[in-house]
Amino acid sequence: MKPDSDGGGVTTWDIRRPAMLTVLLVTWLLPLLGMGLLIVAEYRLGGLEGSQDPVSLLLHLIGLVLIARGNYRLPSLARVVRRWAQSRSVALEMSDDTLTLSTPGEKVSLTRRELWGAVEGGDWRSRPGGRRTTDVYLVRAGSPRWYLSIPPVFEATPGIVAEELMRWRGPQPIHLAPAPPTDPLASQIFETAQSGAPRPGDIAIAQSKAWLAGGPYISLFFGAAVLLQLRHASERMIADLSEGGLAVLTASLAVLLVSIPAAWLLQSLRHIRPRGGLALLLTPHRALLRTKAGVQDIAWSKVNRIGVDESPSWSVLQGRHTRRSLVIEHANLGSVRIDESQLADPVEAIALAAECLRTGQTGAVASSEQ
Repeated sequence: MKPDSDGGGVTTWDIRRPAMLTVLLVTWLLPLLGMGLLIVAEYRLGGLEGSQDPVSLLLHLIGLVLIARGNYRLPSLARVVRRWAQSRSVALEMSDDTLTLSTPGEKVSLTRRELWGAVEGGDWRSRPGGRRTTDVYLVRAGSPRWYLSIPPVFEATPGIVAEELMRWRGPQPIHLAPAPPTDPLASQIFETAQSGAPRPGDIAIAQSKAWLAGGPYISLFFGAAVLLQLRHASERMIADLSEGGLAVLTASLAVLLVSIPAAWLLQSLRHIRPRGGLALLLTPHRALLRTKAGVQDIAWSKVNRIGVDESPSWSVLQGRHTRRSLVIEHANLGSVRIDESQLADPVEAIALAAECLRTGQTGAVASSEQ
């Protein structure tokens, strides 16, 4: 970060293109390693003259999983490449009264009053020396597009950028949101936003499909690995199975392939379908979400804490990763948790917006819900 040379009080950030080596290696190394394991498995089976080999089955399984993980990471690679190519077109400037963000295709200016806050994505403690791979989110007022993303293309780390932006914004008075009015009904407010036309001042968070990546798909990969093994089955084994055993094996394998992921999917949809595409609605007085039992009304006046909790997790497609959840601690309802994979917008930005609404640092709580 450096001040400009004209002495006009404008502060700018030096640009540094994001590193792509790590993403490139992970994205391309996983499929190559997976293909190598498949080749080794095929070679082992070819030398066993039709016998089945547990080691080859394991190699087939691991190889298929690694190839799938590499393909799952392709969107991340495309995003990093796009940011690298566009990094020279990004600029962030601060004057005494105005913050200006320039990105390819647009230029946005905010005043201190319009900026609710800035927050870095992820947990800065999870990478020594600061994270360079996360965006900084600017939560703002007065627009359906309620937050802006600053890509990690500056010499300063995202955490430092967010901290400097909060210093520029300055402290804001806290006025806890009053109890919400009894009318209109919470269900009416939610259904209005669900129809695609939220009221001015409300923030509608759409339902994401990212939760599908966390499914129990290991049975699918195991079934595919078994099919690859059967390609090398001996003629004698096929002859023995042809007397009815082949049909039983095929049916059992089909059940194994489909039953576990299908049961998980149906169970998940029971909770997701009632939302109608809207995961969460933030208003000046409350947060609303729909469950199977109806619309849950979470009044800011009874909320003790809003934050983002992290826990280690694992899935077939994502591998070992950090699972983040939006947590709203309510005096009567307890802890209300919404997984990050359910939310179409960044969980850190949602938590910041909710906290600003709860503490009245937006100027929005003065208006009544009509």
